[in-house]
Amino acid sequence: MKTTKIKVYSLLTIGILSSILIALFLLNNYRVKTSSNEIKFDVTPPSGIAAHFTLSKDYCMSILPEEEAVFDMGSRHSLVCKETLQRIAEKAIPHRISSAMIYTKDVNGNHKLYTKKLIIDIALPNPECPDSVYRIHNVDFLIDDTITNNVLGMNVLKHFAIKRLFKTNEILLYFDAPNHNYQEVCELKLHESILGSLFGNEVNRASVSLSVNGETPHCYFMDTGQSMRTIEVVQPEYKIASATGRVHIDSITGMITQKRCKVKFGNRLRFSRVIYENDLHTDKYGMNPFKFFNQDCIIDIPNRRLLIRKPEK
Repeated sequence: MKTTKIKVYSLLTIGILSSILIALFLLNNYRVKTSSNEIKFDVTPPSGIAAHFTLSKDYCMSILPEEEAVFDMGSRHSLVCKETLQRIAEKAIPHRISSAMIYTKDVNGNHKLYTKKLIIDIALPNPECPDSVYRIHNVDFLIDDTITNNVLGMNVLKHFAIKRLFKTNEILLYFDAPNHNYQEVCELKLHESILGSLFGNEVNRASVSLSVNGETPHCYFMDTGQSMRTIEVVQPEYKIASATGRVHIDSITGMITQKRCKVKFGNRLRFSRVIYENDLHTDKYGMNPFKFFNQDCIIDIPNRRLLIRKPEK
């Protein structure tokens, strides 16, 4: 009799948990189908260029009049700070505040449940068409009271091929990446988790396979967030044992660095500065493409490929 009751309770527990997971799955599917992140422009951009701007030293770009956001490939979602939210309300800029249920990492790598989001049109800077204001309609920004800088994350950037001009630090966002004078060197990988999708975390992160000092290649997540402004490559501290050259320990920060590591990507090899750190960054293996690539490059997210400019003849 007791065994039968235990079986019944077990089946009920499994049934309840299954119902919760199915409900979360259906809720997320509804959220995806009614997503407000569809890229929709007032006019069709010429030459496939959706935006053209110069990144500031803080990796910031304009998204609204007198409002900037960090261009952050390390953040799955765009975020808005409370100060910007207040100014938007004061200026009577059209927007909506909606409920959300998104469990994801914040800019510091800590897991957090976001329950509110801002839905607003953002304007993309494009000096090639000064008479036209290009807008992305209905972009989601999770409301985060703990941050001081807005973030433009992968929920927007995933739609574009990101071209970066090394010497001028200019960024061009394309719908279709130009192949002229560029060559593909390796593929990009896009990562998502089933559990993350259930909790509204359906946006992918991009990574590239790198081999440092002859090690087994790992997927290094691309991150252009502010904590990565001066960093080329970061990996766990226990990888110090494979360093092929002198390792420097900063007496003030305690940061462990090797200045000239052999880093292989695709069929290319270059020397790069690698930082060994366990708590510096939200990913075990991370890289800043704007610091790592010392030449013009295109990060073609929709087509999952990395291109670099061909050498001049």
